Amino acid sequence: MNPTLLTIFAAVATLFGSANATLPTVERQILRQARERAVNYLKNKRMDSDIGVPKRLVSKGQLVLLLIACLLPISAMAQAPAQCDPSKAQVLQVYNGGPNSKFTRPPPPALGAVSQAPPPQPLPVNLRDTIGVIVDDLPSLIEEQKCRRDSSAIVLFLDGRPVPGSTVYPPSNLREGILHFELRRSDTQVSKSESDRLWTYILGRPSFEPRILPVSVGLSTQHAVPSAASLALTSIPSGGFFVWLVIFSLALGFFLWLTHKSDIIRGSTPIPAVGRRPYSLSKFQAAWWFFIVLAAYLFIAIVTGEWNTSINGTVLGLLGIAGGTAVGSAFIDVSKGTPDTAGHHRDAKAQIEAEIEGLEKSESELGIQAKTLAGVDKANKLSELQRIRERITERKSALVKAEQRSEGLFIDMVSDAHGVSFHRFQLLTLTILFGIIFIHGVWKDLTMPSFNDGLFGLLGLSSLSFLGLKIPEPSVPKVTSNEPGKG
Repeated sequence: MNPTLLTIFAAVATLFGSANATLPTVERQILRQARERAVNYLKNKRMDSDIGVPKRLVSKGQLVLLLIACLLPISAMAQAPAQCDPSKAQVLQVYNGGPNSKFTRPPPPALGAVSQAPPPQPLPVNLRDTIGVIVDDLPSLIEEQKCRRDSSAIVLFLDGRPVPGSTVYPPSNLREGILHFELRRSDTQVSKSESDRLWTYILGRPSFEPRILPVSVGLSTQHAVPSAASLALTSIPSGGFFVWLVIFSLALGFFLWLTHKSDIIRGSTPIPAVGRRPYSLSKFQAAWWFFIVLAAYLFIAIVTGEWNTSINGTVLGLLGIAGGTAVGSAFIDVSKGTPDTAGHHRDAKAQIEAEIEGLEKSESELGIQAKTLAGVDKANKLSELQRIRERITERKSALVKAEQRSEGLFIDMVSDAHGVSFHRFQLLTLTILFGIIFIHGVWKDLTMPSFNDGLFGLLGLSSLSFLGLKIPEPSVPKVTSNEPGKG
């Protein structure tokens, strides 16, 4: 290649290689015009005589090299991120900007008054309120938005974090620097997860004390503009909370009244002659999850205002496990309720009563003998007397089971006819533990928790174990001589 041509090639490459997006707009336009002139001259196979290069023909290969040298730097310049001057906008004030709100922008402060003025008081707001933000030098923020070639949008910032989906809400007055935003979670699928994370950070662990949040505006991909304004966000609206608390309390109170007056969470055994039917573990589990889910649903809706989006797969799975356990337990109880079983209960009752009578007689005799003895003999008699009394307590519990009467909520749920069962204790423990975890998750994140497959599997296997072991579970307590109805 001709040395002069090589010199031009290097000069052009150096010139356009340095033409990137960091140069001002006017200089970039000059470089583009220079490129166009060079390309036009090369197409005509002549060299520009103004720069002292002799006119001569250029080969096709040399023309291609020169074109590449010119076009590649320009392409890189077009793809480089725009370097825009940062906006000088700042937030002056926020106010309650509902649709019917009439607000006049205050006059600009006097020179030096801004630094002397005390910071504005936080604006009391609730979720779903509309706020107005007064922005000084808003056009500079709009110019920065236009300068950037990304998808930046002017959004609301709370506590230094952009609020996803918080686009400018009408009515807004850009000429006066007034922007309106609605304080709400985003409903779009694109920004819903980001919106949930932000509002979980802001509203999580709610209390009756308002949350003080610095408020500003800015581009969604940049930092917020300077602002001294803030919001006092009420996380739990007291009015709505106490209304629904009363409604929930009435429902829970009515249920507790029914548990006392009816057999709503008791077993399906025959009605005993004295006392009440024993409590059912499976029905207790179903009631437990029902009221936890109901309370969580109302609490989330009161705080966030969302009444139709909080129910998730975990809720359906928990209610399904509890309901399936209750249905399966009912089928097993019905299959055991045969006339032979009733006869076995009557026989066991008679034998246990006779056994208790004999033990009480032995207790009375040992008590009299212990009073007449001393030393080691008396200690031995007292030890034997203690064992008899423990046996009497055990047999009285067996008598209650033979009569199919309740011994109390906890004992009924964790024991069968032969006493406390591990599979029952396991199911009750996991049910209460998962309920506490669920309640804490709702309060912490203001959303229904999502249990993973491991937690679901653990609770599901525990319920299946309960149902599987309930089938051979004895329904008639042990007696001394024989055990009718066992197995």
